[in-house]
Amino acid sequence: MKDFDAVFVGLGDNRLRLEWIERIERIGVEVPTIVSPMASVSLRSEIGPGTVVMPGGVLNIGAVVGKGGLINTGASVDHHCVLGDAVHIAPGANLGGGVRVGDRSLVGIGASVRPEVVIGSDVTVGVGAAVDRDLADGCTVVGVPARPRP
Repeated sequence: MKDFDAVFVGLGDNRLRLEWIERIERIGVEVPTIVSPMASVSLRSEIGPGTVVMPGGVLNIGAVVGKGGLINTGASVDHHCVLGDAVHIAPGANLGGGVRVGDRSLVGIGASVRPEVVIGSDVTVGVGAAVDRDLADGCTVVGVPARPRP
């Protein structure tokens, strides 16, 4: 017997947030999606359970966000981007069209990603970085242009 019908998981750690969402789903409790009325979300985008789109967040046509994502304040996800589970696009970050981001990755505050770039899983893109090439799983990049952290 459940004491509640829905639970939203508001944890900042991408990996931990995804673990809790999956636990909650396994016991049959809904994990809702939350979209701010001040966000701009295309009717032709897809948003997974447990994802939040904050005020000023933008999801353009064909964008897909997996479960437990966070599109933070003023972040833009352009057309046909595909974000895996528990991806965080930080405030003011901008993804060009067709970008792919793997599970549990973070695109930092004010970072920008060139169209069609593929970012692996468990990647951290530093604050203000400019990503102009594909990034392998597990790396951390910083700078303009973005390169592995020394």
